[in-house]
Amino acid sequence: CALEDETYEDGAETQVQCNRCVCACGNWVCTAMSCEGKDGQLEGDMSRYVEELRKHQETAEKAKSVSSKDI
Repeated sequence: CALEDETYEDGAETQVQCNRCVCACGNWVCTAMSCEGKDGQLEGDMSRYVEELRKHQETAEKAKSVSSKDI
C-alpha cells in the first residue's frame, strides 16, 4: 500500500484522523467514522484524504506494472 510516498506491507496500520486504516491486499481499508465533533475534522476533509490515498495507490499500481514488464 502506498501512503505519502512510502510503501507499506499487508497488515500495516495507520491512523487517519479518527479512523484506523489497515493495508490489505495492496489497498488501504479504513473505518468510516465521522470525526466531526471529536476533533473538529469534517467528513469533507476525510473525503479529500481518501482521494489522495487513491491517487497514491494508482501511482503504486502503475509502478508495479511497469517494473513487472521490465522483468
